[in-house]
Amino acid sequence: MPERTAEKKGYTQNFDGYTFNLERASLYLLSIILADKELKQLYAKYDLSHMEPFLEDIKETEILHLLVEIATHYRLMEWNVRKDWKSKRYKTEYVGSLEIENRKVEIDLSMKEACNKIIHANKIDFDVSKLRGKPYHYFNPFIYVYGQKGKQKWKANIDLVLFCNAANQELESIFD
Repeated sequence: MPERTAEKKGYTQNFDGYTFNLERASLYLLSIILADKELKQLYAKYDLSHMEPFLEDIKETEILHLLVEIATHYRLMEWNVRKDWKSKRYKTEYVGSLEIENRKVEIDLSMKEACNKIIHANKIDFDVSKLRGKPYHYFNPFIYVYGQKGKQKWKANIDLVLFCNAANQELESIFD
């Protein structure tokens, strides 16, 4: 296993005695989402339907918890590292798109803005597909986050693979 160094600022940040680590939450989030289809196939193959209601409740709650954890911790880490970000050229990690009501154009959604949208969301929907020929649905690695700023409604489309990847980028390395 490769040795990790303490200099990995993107993975762990320490501020005034608090430690923020996004690796665990990102790994859990991706594991839950990406394993969902496989689990549903096992339900169908081995008649494990009695497990589905329990797992569905845990899965949705845990995904929402992990999304908020990643979003809030990332914003705290990013804010602390980039207090003077306006004075520097800033490379943005895009993790999805943003649709604003009454506008016909989708806008690229940065990691920072995706975190803000998750934190201020009124509603989060999961992208789901039905298992062919079976009564089960599974989650795809996309979410739809809805909210409102003032009177203007918005919808953020977030790719969770890109989101988790961006959460674990070394924050200081994205300055030119």
